[in-house]
Amino acid sequence: MAHVFSNETGTPGPGPGQGPNSESSQSPEQAIAIGHLGVSMTLTAPRDIFVGEPFCWDIFVVNRSNVPRKLAVAVIPKRKKGDLRAHLSKSSYSSSAGRKDPKTAEAVVDENLLYTMQRNVNDAVNIVSLINDLKIGPLVPGSCFNGELKFLPLAKGVLQVEAVRVIEAITNESIDVRELPEIIANERAMTKD
Repeated sequence: MAHVFSNETGTPGPGPGQGPNSESSQSPEQAIAIGHLGVSMTLTAPRDIFVGEPFCWDIFVVNRSNVPRKLAVAVIPKRKKGDLRAHLSKSSYSSSAGRKDPKTAEAVVDENLLYTMQRNVNDAVNIVSLINDLKIGPLVPGSCFNGELKFLPLAKGVLQVEAVRVIEAITNESIDVRELPEIIANERAMTKD
C-alpha cells in the first residue's frame, strides 16, 4: 500500500507517525537525509517481530528538492562470506588412502567439503524480502510518499539486511542506506489450550 501526500504551500505533508498507516506498534525509526538527491527518508520498524510471520517497514519519503523526483527503492540482502560452489573439492587423505582401483570415481562429497558446508551453515539466509523493488513517484517538490517494505524472518535473533538502495530513476544516481532499523525476531510463545 502506498500513499502520496502534498499540500498547497509546498511544505511536506504529514511526518512519520502522522500518516494514514501510523500505528502505536511501530517504534524504531531511522531517519535518513539523502543530501545530493534532496530527499529525506524515514524507515519505521515494528516492535514485535516473530519468526515465520511477515512484517513491514514503513517507508516515508519527502522530496525536499526543487525538481520532481522519480525513485526506486531496492532491498539488498546480506551478502554471504563465501560461496560453497567456489570451494574446490580435493580428496582428503582418508578418502583416497585405501583406494587402489583406477576405475573407481572420486567421492562427490568428501570430508573437506562436508566440513566447509558445516562451517558455513551460519551464512544461510535468515530473512527474505517479500517486496524487493518499490517505485516512488514522480514526487513533485514538497510532496511525500508513504509505503511499505515487507520481510519474512526465517530465524530467531538479530537479523540483518545489507542495505536499502535508493535509485533516482531519471539520472540513475544511487545511494546505499546502511543505517537501518534493528530486526530482532523472536519465537512466538506457545499457549496451552
